[in-house]
Formats: sequence, structure tokens, C-alpha cells
Amino acid sequence: AVMPFRDGSFDVVYFKHSLHHIVPKEKAFGEAARLVRPGGKLIVIEPNLAHPYRRMTQDPENPLRKYKIVVQFMSPVETFQHAEELIGWGTSRGLTLEKLLYRESSYIRLSFKQKLQKIYRIFFRHILPEKYRYPNYFLMFRKPA
Repeated sequence: AVMPFRDGSFDVVYFKHSLHHIVPKEKAFGEAARLVRPGGKLIVIEPNLAHPYRRMTQDPENPLRKYKIVVQFMSPVETFQHAEELIGWGTSRGLTLEKLLYRESSYIRLSFKQKLQKIYRIFFRHILPEKYRYPNYFLMFRKPA
């Protein structure tokens, strides 16, 4: 659906762990890009499909997800993308990538799953690139002025 705003209405448009809930994702991303004013930013924080946990839970038909073995609840439309896919969506819409960071989520108390993810990240820090160690990524695009 088209948002009821003119092109370039906002200085910043922001997705924080929300794009993976939307269908169709690329269309929503394109609508966000349309709404950013020239010189403005589009920021995306999303689950990282390159991380092993995200790969295990990506497919709604995977038994680990379907029978809630490693996940509590995920809707059938929740799917994840690699950062490179979103970078492609941005550049195809004339956006310039300014920042790509791989990060953990911040929680006051870590769940067992999050503790395991942290151990995995620390254990493989000298072996695997960040892309494969962190469960989330942060992208910041700028629309050229």
C-alpha cells in the first residue's frame, strides 16, 4: 500500500526489527525510500540471515520452527534477508549506503538462547567474519541531495 505522504516527506525513515514481519518486504522498503527527502536517511535494523540461528529458523516449514523446538513463536510471514539483499534494494532506488554494522541485540537479562549466541560469537571471533557471528545488522542509507 502507498503511504498517504508526498515523496520526500521525512528526514528519517526507520525500520527496527519490523521489516521481516512485512509482506512484500521489498515493496515496503521501496515505499520507505520514496518517503525519505533528498539528503535524508533510511535506517534498517533487522535479523541477520547469515547468522546460524536465523538460518535455522528462516523456513516456516523447518521442524525446529514449525514444532517450536528452538523458537517460542514466529508468524508464518517472518522471514529474514542478508544485509547484501537490502543493500541491493537501496542502491537500485538511488540510495547510498553509509554504514553497515553487525551487532547483538541489547537486553537487560539474556535468555539461554542469547547466552548461547554470545558464546558462539566470542568462540568464533578469530575464525569467522562479523557477518556470521552477529544475529542482527544495522544499515544506514542516505538519499542523495
